[in-house]
Amino acid sequence: MTAEASARQRCLAQMIEHLGPTRIGRELGLSRLRSLDDLRASLPIMDRERHEWDVEQHLGFGLVDPGDAPARALSGGGLERDAVLEVWRAFLGRGAVLRRVALLRGHSVDPIVDRLARDDVRALEAEVLAIDHVEDPAAVVERLVEFDPELMLVPSVLTLRWLESVHRGGLERWLRSLRLVLAEHDLRQEVRTRVRVATSGWIHRSGRLGLPTVRPPDHALTLAVGSQIIELLPYGNPEEDARRVYAEETVLPEHAVLGQRYELVVSSPLG
Repeated sequence: MTAEASARQRCLAQMIEHLGPTRIGRELGLSRLRSLDDLRASLPIMDRERHEWDVEQHLGFGLVDPGDAPARALSGGGLERDAVLEVWRAFLGRGAVLRRVALLRGHSVDPIVDRLARDDVRALEAEVLAIDHVEDPAAVVERLVEFDPELMLVPSVLTLRWLESVHRGGLERWLRSLRLVLAEHDLRQEVRTRVRVATSGWIHRSGRLGLPTVRPPDHALTLAVGSQIIELLPYGNPEEDARRVYAEETVLPEHAVLGQRYELVVSSPLG
């Protein structure tokens, strides 16, 4: 059994154990599932609206208590954390000593997102300046200058542009030790800084969804197939179809075709 297949089977077992006894789990027949093929053949694919209506309003979604260790384990966040940190360190360069990390991240409506992001940063074993509330960008810049981080993590490159607006220049002009900025979203946006800006990965409320990679470009991701069950649903060319036309069946990521358009289909033990 491949590592991907083993991870999917583990995630399926967690889904059955955690969600099978619920009313929704019984209605969907989760306890009868024995393999990924069973799941793909019997469970319907839901868009966000249908999932919210049919599942989330009855079951909830994500971690109710992010401090509960067994519940955190269901997110699979720790399973691929080492892979994430390895790429971050590769971005910094061989032999780099990381002493100070700045984390600019407000509180998400989904506790799992906050928990995974903060646990990733703590695993770097460096001093962390965590800023979760911002009213005055100049005050934030002042705190960053005093802390002088080598690494800074932001939710979006737009956050970086907002900070640059304070002094109308690149970050390296006032953060002398800064060597790398990691962002989750909007990596294609232009910034003034000459410091390397790369992806931190992708955390979704279902768990870890995307891993950074050392392969170019710096905004590239690989799917976190070791953290939750991820399938791909092909759809047609929007220039040829008036409406988006989806295929009848999903394919696994390892069977994806270069150039084909896909939607992600995620099955998570969290809901």
